[in-house]
Amino acid sequence: MAISPSIAAHRFGLGAYPGELQALAADPAGGLWYQTQIRIPQADPDVLRRALVAMRTAATIEDKPARQAALRALFKGIRQSSRTQFDSAFAAAALSATPFVERLTWFWANHFTVSAKGKPRVLPFAVSFVADAIRPHVLGRFADMLIAVEQHPAMLIYLDNALSVGPSSRAGRDRKRGLNENLAREILELHTVGVGSGYSQRDVIELARLITGWTVPIGRKQSDASRPFLFAANRHDPGPKTILNIRYGDGLAEGERALRDLAIRPETAHFLAKKLARHFIADDPPAAAIAHIAGRYSESGGDLARMSQALIEIAAGRPDWMAPKYRQPMDHMAATVRALGPEILKARQTLPSLTQFGQAPLMAGSPAGYPDQTSDWASPDAVMRRLEWSIFAAKRARISLTPEALAEAIFGAELSPESRFAVAGAESPRQALTLLLVSPNFMWR
Repeated sequence: MAISPSIAAHRFGLGAYPGELQALAADPAGGLWYQTQIRIPQADPDVLRRALVAMRTAATIEDKPARQAALRALFKGIRQSSRTQFDSAFAAAALSATPFVERLTWFWANHFTVSAKGKPRVLPFAVSFVADAIRPHVLGRFADMLIAVEQHPAMLIYLDNALSVGPSSRAGRDRKRGLNENLAREILELHTVGVGSGYSQRDVIELARLITGWTVPIGRKQSDASRPFLFAANRHDPGPKTILNIRYGDGLAEGERALRDLAIRPETAHFLAKKLARHFIADDPPAAAIAHIAGRYSESGGDLARMSQALIEIAAGRPDWMAPKYRQPMDHMAATVRALGPEILKARQTLPSLTQFGQAPLMAGSPAGYPDQTSDWASPDAVMRRLEWSIFAAKRARISLTPEALAEAIFGAELSPESRFAVAGAESPRQALTLLLVSPNFMWR
């Protein structure tokens, strides 16, 4: 069975713009497959370097009041610039010619959540986290993404590994700070093998020992502040470590080897496949769908492009495995932009609206990120907030099509009789657009 243009645009993309379904009609599956084969450019390293230099300059001021004032000014400026950067990044994603890649990028960014909520020192580095550590690897090897993520300053600061010191290390014998298990625990619980996969508290401790010394060059007078990651050998806990029955030695390379080993474990394949299936296939995906995705991951050695192609294979060959998925707030807003055009972005309400929706970027309440099931986003209060956003968007829209023609253009044969009737029966074009944006066709994919 072929994939319909509507499935390609809505289920795998960020919604359709007028004319997109016709453009996809010749080969919807082929268009998706093509997106998994594009080359994604590397991030600009100067963005992260500038953040590191600015933080180090402020943090190394000897006078305490002056240092605190410098840090406050730095964080204020970063908060302001981060809003502008998010608006630009969101607009680029919402209007992208490769929306499947954007969906995958958002998925993996949430999988590897970093948050500045309660931790303002994370923000200077979190701003470029997705561009640095996620996007370059979203169609590459999971192991490469995993290492890039765990060595990124945003993650090292967020989960406190930047301050972790091996108890038996040279620094550990002279300091009150000791081993911090946070990053090691989340690597196992949330990033790789998952809960219930057989790892123990001892494995957490051993992994925490193995990644001691993974830190950020802030406040270190003799370090190169232009390098975003620092292996501090004097903090690294010496001696052998055993993680999931594999023995490791000392040093940076052994920590990276452990991450590569975790990346190719079958438990990791299953854990990642289930999350990906829940995001794209169904809230409760069939075991066969999970197994198919995990199989493609394992047989390819953790190739995320191959894993993503497995989703297309399911949509084309086993549509009975798929169930409607409720759009998360950011997805709904992106679909609105694609349908109505970029005019609504000029009001700069994207970030405030996402905050009201409970999905503010870089502000998740825990390392688990934002949830991914209908029950998490479809409460009466949440639906009311979407209605308010839809009223705002309909008011700002500048489109040449009638609401009825727009509905046909972005949903085609998938437009339900109920949605068509609601739009046609509206009292005004603005009300018709509002009803379209909160229709089942638009709220679900």
